[in-house]
Amino acid sequence: MIDAVSAWLFSNSKRILPYFLLAYVFSLEASMAGMELFGWIGFILTIIVLIFNFRNEPVSTYLKGWTIPEYLILGFFLIVILGAMLNSPEPTDRWFTVGRTRGILLLFGLKFLILLTFNKNTEKYLYVLFAVGVLASMNAIFQYFTGVDLIRANDDLLERIAGTPVVYRTNGFFNSSMTFGHSLGALIALPFAFALMNPKKQRYTRVLFSVATLIMGLALITTFTRGAWMGAVSALLVISFLRDWKTLMATLGTMVVVIFAVTKMHPSLEVRVHSTFDTHSQSASERMSLWKANTDVFKEYPLLGIGYGENERVISEYFKKSKISSGYVGHAHSNFFQFLSGTGLLGTLCFYLFAMGILIVNLRLWFKVRGTSNWISAFLLGAIGVQVCLHVAGLTECNFKDMEINHLFIFVFAMVLALNHKIKRENLNQLLN
Repeated sequence: MIDAVSAWLFSNSKRILPYFLLAYVFSLEASMAGMELFGWIGFILTIIVLIFNFRNEPVSTYLKGWTIPEYLILGFFLIVILGAMLNSPEPTDRWFTVGRTRGILLLFGLKFLILLTFNKNTEKYLYVLFAVGVLASMNAIFQYFTGVDLIRANDDLLERIAGTPVVYRTNGFFNSSMTFGHSLGALIALPFAFALMNPKKQRYTRVLFSVATLIMGLALITTFTRGAWMGAVSALLVISFLRDWKTLMATLGTMVVVIFAVTKMHPSLEVRVHSTFDTHSQSASERMSLWKANTDVFKEYPLLGIGYGENERVISEYFKKSKISSGYVGHAHSNFFQFLSGTGLLGTLCFYLFAMGILIVNLRLWFKVRGTSNWISAFLLGAIGVQVCLHVAGLTECNFKDMEINHLFIFVFAMVLALNHKIKRENLNQLLN
């Protein structure tokens, strides 16, 4: 029976798997439940197909060509397991601690899912992602002016912003402005890159990508999320720099105009922009207290950390030890300090070496194909921006820990690794036909 099911799945994989990948991509800016449901169903089906395939092809067919970053992220996963088993203070759910990094397993499943379904229509998944991103952004702009959440009956999720006129902090299709802001701040890099890399003769599609970027940018402003703003600005500047110096100058000029206009849109936006680098604000003080407390956690658990995410459970104790009277009790508000206290020196090194490695893989692929005008070169350029946003925005927010945002990063990483695998084995013309 199992053999019959596996044989049927394998023979029909080209027809079945793309639908789950499409549904997963659709969910990336729309639904956490959809990301988990379609992502893991696709993962299970992919594993079944690969196991059946192993009977006909050697395992080396799939393991050959693995990159150093892939081994590093597996090393990070192993360190999370060890930290949970050895260091997490009781009472604790060690499986739950390990489960916080389930996206790593999904990364490999998505890579193989993309490889199994790769064809000339693969680029359309990205266009679906852009379309959903635009819809979420339009919904956010509507929320900004009306305070009405069309998806959820409870409009109390939208924070009313002080000042005149009355406006609201938006959350798109998610339930958090912070989550939506950081997700959109990373996503905007992709349509921006597609607009830059689109052939000049295809003006219609270039205009569409530009409009998508503009709508997402306006929605990003309405989230009032400064870390996401900084991440998106950094991403767009790096993309422009890689394209050419003229594009960089044009992007810089546009940003200056936009920032000036934003400060005039609403008094609270002006305050928000001006407070971005204010180290004496309440937000900055809370973060510095968190970073100090998480550093103290690291000092007690230097190699493997206290357990990924377990720092959030004990951070109030370290506030008392450090004589910090009050503060935000939760994650470290920084990827670096979250990894440092949760996974120790070994886990932090593994993650950032992985991040550096996959960025190098991405850059090498981009320089290899940058002279061409197609979706692969555009995606690779945009993926560089997504990674820049991850790290810049992650300086003051745990954007990699937030699973709604994490799924977007994992998908982009998987696409980069899948393209690396394909480009090493086929020429670019074969991939596009």
